[in-house]
Amino acid sequence: ALADHAAQHATTPLRAAQITAWCRLRPLAALEATDSLTEHIIQARRNMDRAEEVAGRFGFDRAEFELHLAEALLAHDPAQAAGHAQTSVSLKRSGSPGWAAAVTVQARAQAAQRVVQDAVALGESVLDAVPSGALRATTRARLHSLVSDLGAHPGGRSLAERVSLVHEH
Repeated sequence: ALADHAAQHATTPLRAAQITAWCRLRPLAALEATDSLTEHIIQARRNMDRAEEVAGRFGFDRAEFELHLAEALLAHDPAQAAGHAQTSVSLKRSGSPGWAAAVTVQARAQAAQRVVQDAVALGESVLDAVPSGALRATTRARLHSLVSDLGAHPGGRSLAERVSLVHEH
């Protein structure tokens, strides 16, 4: 109901894509409503493709859209999630908060595919590029989720140790 109410206020294709990405994709994925998730992804992509993006604009953009797609698809289709995360990474400046978020989601997609070495390398690349105090809370949470995704796999120990040292700022 809240997503429907928000959608009524989406007066541009960019806003419609944003509302769908923010309000519908992850809940539908969590409910395992794959048909509805697919429909909403298609509609959101159509809206995003029609959206007029302004270079340097702060706020919802193609990179964030791809990040939301990646997170929504993590459990359902980790290979596709990895592709969306990589697209998001490619649209962000290395070391930026958006880059760190996208790389961490890409790492989680690798972990979901049991490509532990790549997942760990991506997680560590975030910790190498972004000072601990500069990590956003959402990226810290994603890093902790990545460690959880890796479970007790021996290849994830070093990352787990590093993530355990990351403190809130």
